[in-house]
Amino acid sequence: MSKENWAKNIAVIIKGFIAMVMQIIVIRELLIIFSGNELSLGIILSNWLLLEALGSGLLAKIFTKFKHNIKAYTILQIFIILTLPLTIWLIRTAKVNLGIFYGEIVNLPQMFLISFSSLFLFSILDGLQFYFACRMFSQNLEATAITKVYLLEALGMLLGGIIFSYIFLPLFNSFQITFLLGYMAIVGVFYLCLVSTLSQKQIILRLLIFLSCLNVALVLTDKIDLLHQTSLQKQFPKQKILNYQNSIYGNVTVTEVKDQLTFFSNGVPSVVTPITDITFTEEFVHLTLLHHPMPKDILLISAGAGGILNEILKEPLSKVDYAELDPLIIKEIKKFPSELTVKELNDARVNIIYQDGRGFVKNSQKKYDVIFINVASPTTLQTNRMFTQEFYQEAKNILKTDGLISLRLPGSLTYLNEELRQLNSSIYKTLTSVYRYVSVVPGDFNLFLASNNLNLQEISNQVIIQRFKDRNLKTHLLTPFSLSYRLDKSWREWFFEQLKDLKIGKLLNRDFTPRGLFYGLAFLYSLISPQTKNIFRAIDKINLTTAISLIFIIFSLVCFFSRRNSKTVNLNISWLILISGFSGITFELILILGFQIIYGLIYAWIGILSSAFMFGLASGSLILNWRLNKIKNNFVTLLKFEFAIITFSLMLPVLLFILSKINEAALFGLIKMVFCFLSFLAGFLLGAEFPLANKIYFSNPEFRSRAVAQLYAYDLTGACLGAIMSAIIFIPILGMQSTGIFIAFLKLLTVMGVVFSIRKQGI
Repeated sequence: MSKENWAKNIAVIIKGFIAMVMQIIVIRELLIIFSGNELSLGIILSNWLLLEALGSGLLAKIFTKFKHNIKAYTILQIFIILTLPLTIWLIRTAKVNLGIFYGEIVNLPQMFLISFSSLFLFSILDGLQFYFACRMFSQNLEATAITKVYLLEALGMLLGGIIFSYIFLPLFNSFQITFLLGYMAIVGVFYLCLVSTLSQKQIILRLLIFLSCLNVALVLTDKIDLLHQTSLQKQFPKQKILNYQNSIYGNVTVTEVKDQLTFFSNGVPSVVTPITDITFTEEFVHLTLLHHPMPKDILLISAGAGGILNEILKEPLSKVDYAELDPLIIKEIKKFPSELTVKELNDARVNIIYQDGRGFVKNSQKKYDVIFINVASPTTLQTNRMFTQEFYQEAKNILKTDGLISLRLPGSLTYLNEELRQLNSSIYKTLTSVYRYVSVVPGDFNLFLASNNLNLQEISNQVIIQRFKDRNLKTHLLTPFSLSYRLDKSWREWFFEQLKDLKIGKLLNRDFTPRGLFYGLAFLYSLISPQTKNIFRAIDKINLTTAISLIFIIFSLVCFFSRRNSKTVNLNISWLILISGFSGITFELILILGFQIIYGLIYAWIGILSSAFMFGLASGSLILNWRLNKIKNNFVTLLKFEFAIITFSLMLPVLLFILSKINEAALFGLIKMVFCFLSFLAGFLLGAEFPLANKIYFSNPEFRSRAVAQLYAYDLTGACLGAIMSAIIFIPILGMQSTGIFIAFLKLLTVMGVVFSIRKQGI
């Protein structure tokens, strides 16, 4: 292999490396802006794909007559280097630029606008660079050259996902990483220019040397850190940024306003010190513990420091196990202590467990009197994991005979809108499906208590008040009078009156059918963006039968109007590739979101899972391209892949369910490899179809490059639709099992279309 070909290979690998690392950084940064909502991944990925398609398709047409491919690739790389830090800046300043007030939740249209505008320059340039990368290997865009670029780029993506997770993330902030990527890009294209024969080489080399020196100067003069701090100040206006740090679990930011510290976890306030919400902490803790005759062993899940622990420790108990997923949160609380947090965390009765609360409950051998689930509302998959039927069953297994669990949801004593009623009803129905006794204490937050043996309804207000007095609790606002008011049965009667007309059948919140998440988001957006409530209400009416019927009608109409079309084969192949794009992004989202549901570690693994999918996509395309001329019956081979994808679609939710039931921590490493393999397999099956569909679409080799361009457009169109619809509609409403069935049905229609084409043309 010549030096120039080596240089091309290295340049494309670096391109893939940069694309994957930037994708992960952008997702992590946007998730902070979007309050940790993982379903926004669909919006982010759809915009990424749309802009990449504009760059590699529409914009590329403008440069079809440009002959200097290496020069174009290099110039684009220079522009991309400049867009790397700009992209991070645009994300962090997005809320200010759009006039969104600090603390205001970003709604769905704003999510789309922020992600689109932030990604616009980088993604379009990256897409256009892909076009010139292909032309570097083949001026005529032969399919083998395009497949080679896919494979090299996928290899870079795989390396990028691994290196980001284990090297870049723990050592550098986002701006530092973008400048590191800039160095890599400069080195790659510098070597490419050095060994190639192109005009104006010296000018380009000098420009690259200048950029390299500029990068060094920015590092040595701490300008990168200034850029980092200035952007954070835009992201957290009118606050003093004390610390900003990433971990494999997410991001922790500490801010100060008038001696009041706020500890943010992925952009959401987690702990506030030294002054806490006294009313909430006293009521949440003591209204729970007073329902138990003698609580000794307590489990507290999430956000306990800064008030909750202090109130629990006022009770005459033996031990408090406090589970916190991210050790960085406790580290930062200890780094910026208050009198209250020092007292809490140094109490001998407190045992801090640095582990995902769900995982701890699943594997715990210890039994507890009370389990506190200190999560405000199921507005992310991470929090929804604590409100599902499966989790309540796991918690039930580690409760003592008279043990109870305690959780909270948004509430009101004046008016519950439809979204709030749906949310509370869903979680109530889910609790009653597991526990024999469930009690609700309505208020500004609704306190839910559940037990399998302790009859909570029979505990009178007098008993609660007497326990309060006997335990000699030193509270500021909670008194016998306030207890009597909060526990008055008229509030419960009013609460259940509000819920009685809601449908019961479809409201249960399950791990892989996260209805609670949908209702949590619907309520949240009904407050900040009332115009979206009708959209959520319409989506809520969708079911599997409706979705399948609608698609079948559309497919039947297409078949009817195309029955006399001489290009029926091309039409059905286009449909097949569009559905493959839809299926591919849906499989990727199911695996990513499924991993989050089971383990809550998606921030650490999103890059690796995405890289495995992309590597599978390129590998499948490469292997089929090698064997393309040896395949005797293209249609039969294509149908085999279609049936393999249908099987995978039906089996994937089943496999996720099986993996979720494995409790042994020792097998966690193996299970992660299974997820990587499934991601690779999904990509491989879909990637293998592309060259085969390309061959059928244009059997004449001279039209092969036209086929690639047209089918690539269908593929990206399907992927964009899949990213949006799967994340916002199918997964939260239909659930992962029904989503798998729906994808299988779509693929079955493509099989019918291909068979129809074969029979019509007598192939």
